[in-house]
Amino acid sequence: MILTLPASAKYPVTNKRTIIRAQMYRQFAEGMEEVYRRVEEAGTGTLELEGLESEKYVLRVFVDDTGIQLAGPEDDFFTVDRDRLIAIQARGLFLNTLSMGGNVRNLSRNVVFESSNIDGLAKKIRVIRKGEDGTDTKDVFEVML
Repeated sequence: MILTLPASAKYPVTNKRTIIRAQMYRQFAEGMEEVYRRVEEAGTGTLELEGLESEKYVLRVFVDDTGIQLAGPEDDFFTVDRDRLIAIQARGLFLNTLSMGGNVRNLSRNVVFESSNIDGLAKKIRVIRKGEDGTDTKDVFEVML
């Protein structure tokens, strides 16, 4: 995504004329958030899946579209090779295909990392679409074991 600024825009640079990234983020945070918001709202799909069908869809996205090899919905994400780019790609595919029921902003950019497996991710997406609380009562350390 690109936030286009006018040629006259003042931005923070070092004495060697390289951009100071942290200050750029602070200075243009509002504009960057607006770009993310527009992209997220425009990129929502219409597919609404429940139960086993949603698990099958999420599994298919990982196996077919990202190349991550998972045998089933119970396979732990933390035992397979996954990185930030794959997580971003998967989230984008979910947004383009699945209906989020007007709750796109609630689908965290880290949703893949916040879920331990396909089953948990599918449930989290369904809960967000329905606008439910979705607070998981499982102890985080219990999930890690």
